Amino acid sequence: HVDRQVQPDFDAKMRTSGSELWDYTCQFCGLTNPEFDEHGLDLHYWRDCPMLVSCRECEQVIEVQGLSEHLLSECPNRELYSACPVTGEAVKSHQQSAWKRSPFFTPLREGAIGRCPLCHVDIMSSVPDDSGARTETELEDGTWRDHLMRACPRNERTMR
Repeated sequence: HVDRQVQPDFDAKMRTSGSELWDYTCQFCGLTNPEFDEHGLDLHYWRDCPMLVSCRECEQVIEVQGLSEHLLSECPNRELYSACPVTGEAVKSHQQSAWKRSPFFTPLREGAIGRCPLCHVDIMSSVPDDSGARTETELEDGTWRDHLMRACPRNERTMR
């Protein structure tokens, strides 16, 4: 799920392009940039947004937190993958036995809201209830955002 709330840190700088309204804000990471018109946002999504990743099988750009689901059910090469029975992560079927011997073959810790498909760390809800988020989904989105933008050691889009 994606927190699609407009971030309030770019005060009233709105522009109309034809019938489209642009607010210069990435709906995934919250970054604001005056170059984020339709083309600028597309480039950001494709190359730079730390919340997104290019599927290694089909090159489709998707949300990192949905990578396993994509590989298991949406990717044109989904037949190459199966779900790990312990973690739920997408693992290449021919690599299942090696996966089961890896340190990542462990159940989610209690309280985890998911596991990062890039670094295999359990994502623990760390956003306090008084964070201003109104729903559980917004709390989870904020937790994923914190991990992918600041803590994930395998997020190539934050390592540049």
